[in-house]
Amino acid sequence: MARKIYRGRRRVAGFAGGIGLIGLVAGLMVIPGASIARAAIGDCNAELAAENRFSGAGTPEEPYVVTTPLQLAHIGTTACLDKNFLQYGDIELTETWTPISDFVGTYDGGENAITNLLLSGGAAGLFNVGSAGATVKNLTVQVSSTEGATQDVGAIVGRASGPLVITNVHVFGNVSGSEDGVGGLVGISPLSVTINVTNSSVNGDVSAGKHSLE
Repeated sequence: MARKIYRGRRRVAGFAGGIGLIGLVAGLMVIPGASIARAAIGDCNAELAAENRFSGAGTPEEPYVVTTPLQLAHIGTTACLDKNFLQYGDIELTETWTPISDFVGTYDGGENAITNLLLSGGAAGLFNVGSAGATVKNLTVQVSSTEGATQDVGAIVGRASGPLVITNVHVFGNVSGSEDGVGGLVGISPLSVTINVTNSSVNGDVSAGKHSLE
């Protein structure tokens, strides 16, 4: 089992070979201090039953507190996508994960873990990031299986369509896909997207199609 670590910022021109910490990136660029715009979408608690609602307000100063798999999955609803979240305690998933798509908020793991992440299909990851960009930080993710995953596969982000900041995020477990665009942290991102990764690591093997990185 290999351990790949990012400390500080990296800039990579051209393709990243389809595998690694960040998979298929047409011109991975890092621009210090790049701002990430967010647009207000709505009340994240509106569709939740009272007993399942987040505490907090979803702001940077008072983020929504995430404590259960149900709350984690609910981040994928339209009203939650631009909000700020703080995880409290470890969260164990129990079934194949449906990615939180078009996420444009901030997820702070609070130095906690998400375990038993099961990924399948394309654009597979804990998140897919929307064009306005997102931040994921202070989180450990344990991958149990990526069997059935195809392309654009990453433990943290399968597909990044906008600016992405990953800080102090650590992945344990192997990540694979039957096609290209596979990375331990991020699967795929277009040329124009800025990705900033600091103090993060992948503790496992990454493979894409007939290629592998150990």
